[in-house]
Amino acid sequence: MQSSSFDPTQYSLGGFSFKQIKAAMLAFASSKNSSVPHRLQQADLGLSFNETLKLIDGLLENNLIKERSEGKKELSIEKPFPNNFARTEIGIKLSTKTCTKPKTKKQLAKKLEAFLSRASFIAKNDLFIFELESAYLFGSYIDTSKSLCSDLDIAYSIRRKTHYLGSNLDILLSCDNIEKRRDNALRAFDSGDIEIKPNVIKETSAYASDWDRLFVKSYLSKRDKTFHLLTLTDIEDLKNVKELQHVFCAESGGVISPKIISKNILFKGVNK
Repeated sequence: MQSSSFDPTQYSLGGFSFKQIKAAMLAFASSKNSSVPHRLQQADLGLSFNETLKLIDGLLENNLIKERSEGKKELSIEKPFPNNFARTEIGIKLSTKTCTKPKTKKQLAKKLEAFLSRASFIAKNDLFIFELESAYLFGSYIDTSKSLCSDLDIAYSIRRKTHYLGSNLDILLSCDNIEKRRDNALRAFDSGDIEIKPNVIKETSAYASDWDRLFVKSYLSKRDKTFHLLTLTDIEDLKNVKELQHVFCAESGGVISPKIISKNILFKGVNK
């Protein structure tokens, strides 16, 4: 599993800064009609027109962007428009990466302990309708050959709390009720009962249940970039993840003794 820190030298792009590469990737994600070289030069990234073309060539070469088959007739590397090119799956993932200083596993263990402590708090607090169901570590943190990691890779699943299962979900998750839950959460923050930024509590979503899930996820991670959170569904599609370490299971009471599980066994329904 690639770390969520981004090393440009891995992609034959060592001559460009992280800021320049990320700006180019985000420019290709835009729906604006101006060409990417023009937009990058407007962003004052210190790139000449030719350097910008070299950067775009590098993105194509490294399979970070690709030409759209439905692109316009004037498709050209000299004037690439965002709607002529698309980021690849690798490119999309790299667009969200950050440059972070590697940490020791001892440092990350403290972060993990706090994460699991918050999961236990959520399970006991009625402000949260949903809770962490399972959490698995993967990537460099469980790789015994590595002593430094840039982040904690965690695969997780969230479930509705069992004591809410008998309630009328439509009523419970109605707009009126979600507003009440937001107000209760803000009051709990003001009184010091929970620690989470008020703007996270106030965020809205098209569906009330999405807000409840986001509330749990945000409280677990505290929006700390040390945590690289993926759902179990995301993990199933990652071919380079072979093993995971099970560390939390709501059915078993929460935090459990860490145990390594083969991904193949996990997705056959065992230990899930």
